[in-house]
Amino acid sequence: MDNGRADCILANATEILQTQDGADDVACAVRLARRGNVTEFSAGDGSIDGPAEFDAIMRAPGNVKLVDEINWCGTYVVAYGCAPMGGSSLAVVPASSNTLAGILWAHEYGHTKGLGHRDADNQAVMYYSISAYPKKVSQAECSAFRE
Repeated sequence: MDNGRADCILANATEILQTQDGADDVACAVRLARRGNVTEFSAGDGSIDGPAEFDAIMRAPGNVKLVDEINWCGTYVVAYGCAPMGGSSLAVVPASSNTLAGILWAHEYGHTKGLGHRDADNQAVMYYSISAYPKKVSQAECSAFRE
């Protein structure tokens, strides 16, 4: 990961949040941007396998931590992203495309803003799984993203 790829993913996440995809979606005026350069961290073995490893990675410098795999995330056994509710950092497994990465980063960022999953709408950014569908954001979610 380098600055350019991180900027591209953040631009995709911003576009997903700002685009109105239908009547029950808001164009959320929020911009996600990198602060500082992309750097490497050495906490752990690249895999999150339990709460101690998760906590160690969350304490590492930076806000977005790329890891090889996430085998533990609270109640979830296998995940592509993990973030503590109301925290300041998130961990993600690299996605196959910048668009999917943008959705994943926006979703996990939502958790850091205190947002939970929206289980009833598979086209929502905060749906419990990630896909390439148009991504909806409610007004309440937008308000949380903007805090």
